[in-house]
Amino acid sequence: MDSTFKQITWAEVPSYAQAGYQLIDVREPGELTMLAKHPLAQNIPMAGLVFNPTDFFPDKATKLMITCHSGGRSQQVCNVLTRNGYHNVVDVAGGMSSYQG
Repeated sequence: MDSTFKQITWAEVPSYAQAGYQLIDVREPGELTMLAKHPLAQNIPMAGLVFNPTDFFPDKATKLMITCHSGGRSQQVCNVLTRNGYHNVVDVAGGMSSYQG
């Protein structure tokens, strides 16, 4: 199964949100005070999401934008999700450290 996913910039997030994509921040709860939190972001820590993605998103057609602190974990999560059959997954390049909201 193809596990490729697209990377987008923060400038593209609003148009993806308008198209029905949900913004998921995979940082741990304790990290949320270190950098800004995007107003559209829902926090689901990486460990919970990669081990039980269908608990959070039973429909594998769910449109997801994934972010983290600096981009490493979000790429890992995108890889796991696409390998598990989620086909509308994009990575927000640079994570929250590159967000200037």
